[in-house]
Amino acid sequence: VVGQENVDHFRAYLDAIADRLAKPLVLADVVTADYDAIVIPGGHGPVEDLYKDADIGRILIEADRAGLIIAPVCHGQAALLAAKDKEGNWFFAGRHMTSFSDEEEVELGTADNAPWLLADTLRKSGAVYEKGPNWGAYVVIDRNLLSGQNPASSGPLADAVLKALA
Repeated sequence: VVGQENVDHFRAYLDAIADRLAKPLVLADVVTADYDAIVIPGGHGPVEDLYKDADIGRILIEADRAGLIIAPVCHGQAALLAAKDKEGNWFFAGRHMTSFSDEEEVELGTADNAPWLLADTLRKSGAVYEKGPNWGAYVVIDRNLLSGQNPASSGPLADAVLKALA
């Protein structure tokens, strides 16, 4: 049960950042060096477009080379697939990570309508994919790449990001 004080708190927060929400950043204009971390939320959006977006690919490569924290969660790892070098090699091949699992996608009932399954694609692309229990919090840390498996992993991933930034 969400108390009215929580509703009021979040409404006030959203009102305070309304101008920023009305004019989101254009990825092509992002200067990676201006940031300490790149956090990529989940949802199916990244599977629809970020996986092939050259601008997010550039940002992620620059961030990784600079040692910045990169923290995708759930389906956010699809954005990592856009990070390719000039020869088309995936920049994150060989890195340990997790993401929303194929089994969770099936249990959720979205696998049949998905254009592709994220965990399977990450493995085929060269990720060292690790999976925790379905629907349980699970975070994998590989140097500056911190990844969370599913929505339950959001809090623990945020804690890992804050610890890494400290």
